[in-house]
Order: sequence, then C-alpha cells, then structure tokens
Amino acid sequence: MTTYRIVGWEQRYEVSAKGRDWTPGEPKRLGPLQYVRLKVHGRSQGVGWRKLLAVAGLHEAPTVFGIFCKLLEMAADAPRDKRGFIEDSTETPLAFVLGLDPADVQKALDVCCDPRVGWMVIETGSPAQATEGPAPSPKRFKQPIPQEVAAYAASIHFDLDGQAFCDHYAAKGWVIGTTPMQDWKAAVRTWKRGKHNDSGTTTAKTPGSAKNQRSLDFAGAHEGVTIADD
Repeated sequence: MTTYRIVGWEQRYEVSAKGRDWTPGEPKRLGPLQYVRLKVHGRSQGVGWRKLLAVAGLHEAPTVFGIFCKLLEMAADAPRDKRGFIEDSTETPLAFVLGLDPADVQKALDVCCDPRVGWMVIETGSPAQATEGPAPSPKRFKQPIPQEVAAYAASIHFDLDGQAFCDHYAAKGWVIGTTPMQDWKAAVRTWKRGKHNDSGTTTAKTPGSAKNQRSLDFAGAHEGVTIADD
C-alpha cells in the first residue's frame, strides 16, 4: 500500500471546529469535512497552476487538476487526526474508487508528486505518525536485477527485456543525464509510455534518436520523486 500526503494540508485546506480557516492553536473540526478550501486566483491564475501546465502539458493539466481535486475530497473524508492523506492499495486502488482509467490516475499522482509541482509526497509512515513537517529523505537507491524489472513490467502489461533495461542503465552508471536514478519502476513506466521495445530502443517519434532518449531519461529521472517544493 502507498500512502500519499497532501503538502501543506493544514495551512491550505484544513477547517476549524467553527468552520473557518484553521490556524495553529484552534481545534479542528472533529469529523470528516463537508467541503475543502481552494484558493481563488481568478483571471490571474496562480503559480501552482502555471507549474502544473509546465510539467503536465496543456492537454494533460486539466485532467491532472480534476483528479487532484477529487483526491482532496478523499483526504478530507476522515477524522481530524487522519486528514490530508490518501491510501492506494492493490485491494482498493484509487482508480477503482474514482472510477477512472488507472493510467490517468497514475499520471496525476506522478505529476502531483513531481518536485516542480510539489502538491503531494509519498509518505513512509502512517497518517497517525506523520506530521506536516518536511518530507522524509528519499530511500537509498537499490539497483534492480533483470528478473525484478521483467516481473514489474509484466505487472503493468509491458513486454520488456529486464536484462536489456539493466544493461542500458548499468552502462550509464545508473544515472539519468547527470542525475542518479531514484526510482527504477518510474523509469520502466517511462519506457512504456515512450513505447520502447524489449530490446531497450525507442519506437516513439524518431527511433533510437539520442534526443528522444534524453527526453525519456529526463522524464524517468523526475517521476516518483518525493521531495516537496515550496
């Protein structure tokens, strides 16, 4: 099970027992919230929206934002000591709860957790133990073995040669560009979206082009990163 934390939940979305914006020292509303606060930017929009456009793209941003709003509702539907968290499990996947395409939901989660957007982070502790403090340091990267890669790829319906994947990144020193890899599963998902074949070359746009490979590598480097951006 993966637990996601909404960054800045208390400051941005929490409600006091009196139904007003929550401030430190005030009691929070005891039961699940009946509404979620969203700052109104009007025609000027806001920095967060512009960051979303830059990361998700013009066509994907509205979908990601809509899913994020639904996730806020889910995070609000909890007692006061557990609000601000969303759990995604194999038994009850978020995509099933929302009735949406799993690929769309995963895309929204990836974008919201991207440090350039910083709306969510993956939480390592339980909601009862977690705080609104800085996000925990990312875990130390462990290089996968080909069997792990192939098994994970199969679980997301992607025919990938695990040995080719490992050889590709081993030759680079397990870095993407100049950035050390942090999440190999995110890289596999990036290969899937980029339509790599099982030999490790890409079939998207210009086959095997260095430019396209760099683009895919850049996406893989940033997907799944859990450091919040103020």
